[in-house]
Amino acid sequence: MGLCVAGTGPAGAVEHPAAAPRVTGAPTGDRYTPTSPTRVLDTRNGTGAAEAPVGAGASISVSLSGAVPVAATAVVLTVTGVNATLGTYVTAWPDQEARPTASNLNLAAGETRAGSVTVELGPDRAVDLYNFHGQLDLVADLAGYYAPAAGGGFSAISPAVRALDTRTTGGPVGANTTRVLDLSGAVPAGATAATLNVTGLDATLGTYVTVFGDQPTRPLASDLNLAPGAITANQVTVDLTADRKIDLYNFQGGVDLVVDLTGYYAPGTGQPFWPMAPTRVLDTRAAGGGGPAGAGQDADTEQWLWIPQYATGVVMTLTGTDTTANTYLTAWLHYDASSRPGPDSSLNLAAGQTAANLVVLGDVPDFVLSARNFAGSVDVIMDVAGYFAPPPAACTSGCVDSWGDNSDAQLGNGTSGGYSAQPGQVPGISGATAVTAGEVTGYAITGSGTVASWGGNDLGQLGASGYEQQGPAVVAQQVESGAAYDTSAIAADGRTGYAIAGTGADTDAIGWGDNADGQIGYPDIPFPIGPWSSLPWRTDLPGTPVKLAAGAETGYALQSDGTVWSWGRNAGLLGTGSYGTGCDTEPAGSGCVTHEPVQVTGLTDVVAIAANTTDAYALTADGQVWAWGEDDRGQLGQGVTGPVATAPVKVPGLTGIGSLAAGGATAYALPTAGGVLAWGADDTGQLGAGVVGGYAAVPVAVTGLTGVRSVAAGRGFALALRTDGTVASWGENDRGQLGQGASGPAAGAPQSVPGLTGVTAIGAGARNGYAIVG
Repeated sequence: MGLCVAGTGPAGAVEHPAAAPRVTGAPTGDRYTPTSPTRVLDTRNGTGAAEAPVGAGASISVSLSGAVPVAATAVVLTVTGVNATLGTYVTAWPDQEARPTASNLNLAAGETRAGSVTVELGPDRAVDLYNFHGQLDLVADLAGYYAPAAGGGFSAISPAVRALDTRTTGGPVGANTTRVLDLSGAVPAGATAATLNVTGLDATLGTYVTVFGDQPTRPLASDLNLAPGAITANQVTVDLTADRKIDLYNFQGGVDLVVDLTGYYAPGTGQPFWPMAPTRVLDTRAAGGGGPAGAGQDADTEQWLWIPQYATGVVMTLTGTDTTANTYLTAWLHYDASSRPGPDSSLNLAAGQTAANLVVLGDVPDFVLSARNFAGSVDVIMDVAGYFAPPPAACTSGCVDSWGDNSDAQLGNGTSGGYSAQPGQVPGISGATAVTAGEVTGYAITGSGTVASWGGNDLGQLGASGYEQQGPAVVAQQVESGAAYDTSAIAADGRTGYAIAGTGADTDAIGWGDNADGQIGYPDIPFPIGPWSSLPWRTDLPGTPVKLAAGAETGYALQSDGTVWSWGRNAGLLGTGSYGTGCDTEPAGSGCVTHEPVQVTGLTDVVAIAANTTDAYALTADGQVWAWGEDDRGQLGQGVTGPVATAPVKVPGLTGIGSLAAGGATAYALPTAGGVLAWGADDTGQLGAGVVGGYAAVPVAVTGLTGVRSVAAGRGFALALRTDGTVASWGENDRGQLGQGASGPAAGAPQSVPGLTGVTAIGAGARNGYAIVG
C-alpha cells in the first residue's frame, strides 16, 4: 500500500526560529535580580487582564514579557486576592503547563489577603493564576526575577534574625506612616535584596502594609493585608538600596510589625536558584501523610529525592488547614528536633482558618522538612517551588546531554517543569556508554558500570530502593544494587527500567518500576511492594541475555543462543502465537499476564531486537526483519493493515539490514548499504518521508539521511546519529524534542540538531532526546 496519508504537512524540513548553540558544561542555576515593586495585574481596573473578577474554576494568564528579560526563568510575585465571594484558593504555575496539585493563597469569603509566590515562567514568560471557588479579584506585584548568569546568589540567615518588633521598639506604625528599617548591620554591602518574614499584629483598622527599598516615592503595591485584630504573616523579598535600608508603610489605623530577616541576595556570593514545577512533598490529610500535628508536634516529610543532596536551601509554600485553635507553625530543615529555631513563626493561623505563606529556608543538613505546631491541631501541606544549591561539577568525557520535556525532571539538569529545546548537560554522569528513557524517566550506564536514573518516580522507576514513590529526581541517582553488577545494557518504556547485570553464568536481566502487567519479569515480588517495585529484581531467564528491549507492558531479552524471550501482558506482544492464554494470571479483555519469561516462537539466529508501545521486532543474522503485535497503523510492514500478529511475521522486502529501532507506533531499519527505512504511524512526521500524517504499511525511505550509525525513537519523533558524530531529528516538536532551539510544528523530514557534535550514542524517551558527547 505504501504511504497512506491522512493529512499532509510540510513536504520537507520545517523551518524553526534561529537556534541557540548547545549549552555546554554543567548547568549553573539562576540568580536573582530585584525590581522596585511593579503592578503587573489588577482585575479591578484591567491592568494586565480583563477588568473582571476571576470565576470559579477559571484561570487567567499574566504576561511578564514586558517586565522581565527573555532569559528569565522564574519570578517572585506578591499575589493578592480581593473580594472573594466564597472561601477559595489560588494556584500559580507556568503558563502552557498542566495545573499542579498545589495552592499558593487561601482566602475566606470576603477576605483580602496577600501572599508571595515564587513561580517558573512559561515559554512566553507568562504565569497562570487559578481560582477554585466563587469569584474574586486578583492583584499581582512583581518583586524580581531569576535568570542565568546576571544577578545575586542567595545566602540564608539561619536561624532568622529579628530585625524589628514594634511592640518593644518604636511602638505601632500609625496611619499613612512609613517606618524605616536599617539592615546594614545584618546584610553585607553590595546586597541587592533581602528575604523577610513580615507579621502584622493588633491592627486597629483594616489596612495594608507595603515593604520597599528606601526611596522617596512609595510604589503602588501591597505586601500584607490585615483585618482588625488579626495576626497575618507574609514572606517578602524586597529590593535594597545602597544604604541597605527598607521602608514599611501602613495605610490606616495603627499596626504592630514584626520583621524576621531570613536571607539576602548579592552578586558574586551565595548560591543560585533551581526552579521546580510546584511539587507537593507533604499533605498530612493524605494516606501516609501522618495525620494532623497536635500541640508541640511536628509534621515531617521523609528524606527526599526531589532535590540534590548538595542543596543549601529550599523555597516552599507552607499551608495550614483544619485548624482547631489559634496557633502558628515554625518551619525548618533539621537533623533532629534539637535544631529547631526559636519561637519565630512561619505561618499564623486562627481557629478554623486555612492560610498559606511562602517560606525560604537555608541549611539543608538532613533533607527533612518539618513544621512544628504551637497549639491545637492542624493539617500541614508543603509545596516546593525550588531550591538553592551550588552548580555541579561539569563532565568532561562520556557526558549525557538532554533536551525536550521536563514536566517530570526528565532533563536531569537540576530543575523540573517546562521544557528545553536545545541540548544541555545532565550533571553527575561521566564515562557514559548507553542512554535511554521511558515515559518520564531517563537512564544511563555510567563509567563505573552502574545505572544512573533521573526524572519521574511515581511507580518506583528510578530504582532507588527506600524512596518508593517519591520524586521526581531533578538530578541523577544511582539505581539500587547497580554497583554489585557489571551492567552492560539498559532498556526502558512506560514506567519500567531494565538492565543486564552480572558476569559469566551469573548474568541476568533486572527490572524495576511498574509491574502491573508483569513487565518486571519476576513472579514472586513480595508484599508490600505489590504492582511496582523501587528495588530491582532479577528475571528468571533460562540462559544469558545479551540485549534488551522494552514495550509499554512487555519486556524482551535476546539470549546468547540467538533466541528471544518475553514477559508481561499477552495481548499478542509476547510473540508466542497466542493472545490471552498461556499466562500465570486469569485471561482479561486485553490479554493476560505472564511474570515469567516465555520464548518467542520461531525465532533463531537473532542478532538485534527492538520494541515500541504496540509491537516488537527482531533482526536475524541473514539481515531480515521480523515483527509481531498490532497492525492498525501498518506497524508490521505487511503492505496492508490487519489484525494483531501473535507470532513473528517477516517484513517483506527488507534485506541487508544492520540494526533496528522503534518508538511510539513506528519502526526503523538501517540497511548496511546506508540510509534509514521506516514504517508504521506518521501522525507527527516520524516516518521522516517528507510529509506529516497518515501511516506507511511498507518501509519507506527517511529522506536525505546518509552515513547513519544508529536511530533512537520517541513517542512521535526520531533521532539519527551520523558517522561524523552529528545528530538529525524529525517528527513531533511540541516540547522541543527535536532540539532545534524552539518548539514548533512537526517536521516531516530530518534536520540537524544545531551545535551537537562529537556524539557517540543517542537515546530517546517519550518526548525527550539524549546524546552521549565526548
